Amino acid sequence: MLLAVVSCPGPYIPSWAFYAFLILAAIAYTEVRYLYSDEWKIPTFNDFPYAGTYIAGLRFYFQSRKMIFGGYKQYKATVFKVPRWSTRWAVIVTGDKLVEELHRLPDNVCSLEEAAKDEMQVPHTMGPQTYSNPYHLSVLKANLHRHTDYLVNEILDEVVPAFEDVIGKNCSAEWSEFNVNTHVPKIVSRIFNRILVGAPLCQNADFNEIGCRFSVAVYITSVVINFFPLSLRSLVGKMIGRASAFQREASNHLEPLIEERKKMLIDYGSNWIDKPNDVLMWLMEGFNGNSFDSADVQSRILTVNSATSHTSSYTFMQALVNMASRPECMKQCIAEAETAVRCRGWTRDGINSLELLDSFFKESMRMNGLASMSFPRKLTQPLTLSDGTYLPANSFVSASFAAHFDGEYYENPLTFNAFRFPGRFLVAYALKALMAHILLNYDLRLGGDGARKPDFWFSYHCTPNTSTRYV
Repeated sequence: MLLAVVSCPGPYIPSWAFYAFLILAAIAYTEVRYLYSDEWKIPTFNDFPYAGTYIAGLRFYFQSRKMIFGGYKQYKATVFKVPRWSTRWAVIVTGDKLVEELHRLPDNVCSLEEAAKDEMQVPHTMGPQTYSNPYHLSVLKANLHRHTDYLVNEILDEVVPAFEDVIGKNCSAEWSEFNVNTHVPKIVSRIFNRILVGAPLCQNADFNEIGCRFSVAVYITSVVINFFPLSLRSLVGKMIGRASAFQREASNHLEPLIEERKKMLIDYGSNWIDKPNDVLMWLMEGFNGNSFDSADVQSRILTVNSATSHTSSYTFMQALVNMASRPECMKQCIAEAETAVRCRGWTRDGINSLELLDSFFKESMRMNGLASMSFPRKLTQPLTLSDGTYLPANSFVSASFAAHFDGEYYENPLTFNAFRFPGRFLVAYALKALMAHILLNYDLRLGGDGARKPDFWFSYHCTPNTSTRYV
């Protein structure tokens, strides 16, 4: 008898590529269905309609200013949307009435916190506890106003040595050239660390460098995460988020200080006469968990430093470049600073009296703002505006920076008029004091041919040109 041995195929097992295809197809279906949902009846500005919504969303990374300015011109005093990769749509509200209406909405409807969570991917870039339990915000609100005089004096005390250590000591009798994007963040981070952790830690170059790198990492990581579809962002965030790594680096400097303060609190309690009055101390005393978590406090110090230093640094960079490129404005600001310091000293009142410098900062922010969108918020529930426009829940909404260049609001809006804003604009004391110190002690001009180079734009963010040098 002959037996034939036949190989019978077993059950078909799909390959990993098949499952990957199904997942991607499901994601694509979800995205397309959302983009073209009947809920999105808001007018769309897309000056390249043949490119498609997704291509236009990618274009937003590089031409957001052009897209939003075009939409503002076409849909002024109403609402429009532009394709945006990370949030699918960006809803832009224009006109005084609608912007004010948006501004008056309560936080539980129109949330800055939720917008920041999505934009900066806070749980992955700054740590999950920073979003789930943002007790540091209530601690700051409770203490900043009460201690304003003390904190301003601390800032003024740190401005001069911060600038001198980073730039001043490297200047010669001749012109010395520096990169505005490299040096300003180091100075500003140190100044704000004075009120976060106090001296002498705020003067530690390595600790300040960690804070600067953390701010950059937060931005870059959030951009990468937001490039992925919504359904994959949590997974990607867990893979590339570095919040805990930066906390461990900062721990080398913060842990000894925290342990020292914990010991003093145990030994002296409320009788601690020279107890530090800074954000670190407030956080330690305000910790509302079952037990004190040193790593949690350290993460929040990095987060607060990033939030304060990042925008302040770029605001100051733009103002410094504008000042260096306008000698006629510089002369008037120098004269004002000399009078203020001579009459009132290097004090809060002296810095507060710099009205021309106040106006200069505000005009600098009008002309060279940090973003093409302002007042970004996320709707936590559907909303119908007074003009009948329906906005779905989870919409990313914002006012438009284009209004800063509208002749209806400003005379000669394309012209930099340093002193168009009379009275005082209460810019952070740190920035005004830092500018005053530079003007009083150094000659300043832009490198190269002395002309201001075009700003660098990515997504809706704006920074000074990375090749800008000042001398």
